[in-house]
Amino acid sequence: MLGIRISKKALPLAVSRNSLRRKLRETFREHSFINNPYAVLLSISSKIQAEKKDINDILLPEWKSLLDQLR
Repeated sequence: MLGIRISKKALPLAVSRNSLRRKLRETFREHSFINNPYAVLLSISSKIQAEKKDINDILLPEWKSLLDQLR
C-alpha cells in the first residue's frame, strides 16, 4: 500500500505533482513485495528548487534506492 502527499508549496504546478505521483506509483508497483507487504506514506513538503523537467531525475533515483532497501 502506498500513500503519496506532495504539498502545493513543494511543487506549485499540478502537472508536476501529478507526474511525480504517477512515476512514484509505477516504481512502487515494479518492486514486488509479495513476501513482505509494506504500507508506505511518502510526504514531500519542502520546496524543491529545480526545473520542472529535472524534478523526476532528482527524486526517482532516491525513491528507487529506498525501495531497494526494503527488499
